[in-house]
Amino acid sequence: MSETSSGGSRRKSRLSGKRLSSAPEATRNFDREEEFFGFPPVRFIDEVINTVNEYACNAADALEEALRIALTKREGKPVANEALQNGSDQVLKILQESIDKNFDLWELYVLKNTFVVPPEFASFKNQQGADELDRPSKIEALRRENTQLDQEIEQLKKRVLATKFVNDALEKENDALEKENERLDQHAQLLGQLSARVADSGLDEVESVLKSLVSRRERLMTLIREAQQLDVETPPDRDVGARHREHRKATNVEPAE
Repeated sequence: MSETSSGGSRRKSRLSGKRLSSAPEATRNFDREEEFFGFPPVRFIDEVINTVNEYACNAADALEEALRIALTKREGKPVANEALQNGSDQVLKILQESIDKNFDLWELYVLKNTFVVPPEFASFKNQQGADELDRPSKIEALRRENTQLDQEIEQLKKRVLATKFVNDALEKENDALEKENERLDQHAQLLGQLSARVADSGLDEVESVLKSLVSRRERLMTLIREAQQLDVETPPDRDVGARHREHRKATNVEPAE
């Protein structure tokens, strides 16, 4: 186990200096991003890749140990460490080449697309402080807005109630008109039936007789109104009968037989 430990420490010693990003994008100024995220983006990327490499070394150590146990059991005696270490190192080399290639692409991507704060953004801390100072005024503005909304809601409720009242009245009026239309339709049917019966009975003169009676009634009402007007204008010492006779002469109306 001591030999394995020495092999593991040998592999990890390669990472003792830690990785430092060499991408061109890593040389630009990240002060705005560091202020926004709270940590340097380049350091974060280096820590991620260094951690992945440590996991790769641990995997190589575990592979070397598993091979030693399996070969010892099969051969019945300890095997040479140098061959196992060389084999595990070759596997680790292939693995780290793939890690470096893919994580270099990942580094370029996150520096260009993830850890980027547009210059038009205000400083996060300054903005946060400004928000804290402006909080009371914002609260007061929200209260005024809520009060205004409550008033508008009350007005809308009143309008809804008024509209409901008008709609109820219109529905009642509509019902009354429908009933009146039904009654008029019934009368029209009765008149139609009466006209049909009159036509069937041959009483064609009934309509002219009715019109004549209506005309005479209108003339009689006119005479009564004129007579009442004469009663007001005629002196009281004149005979009533004489007044009527003068009126009939004036209107050319002959007395009834």
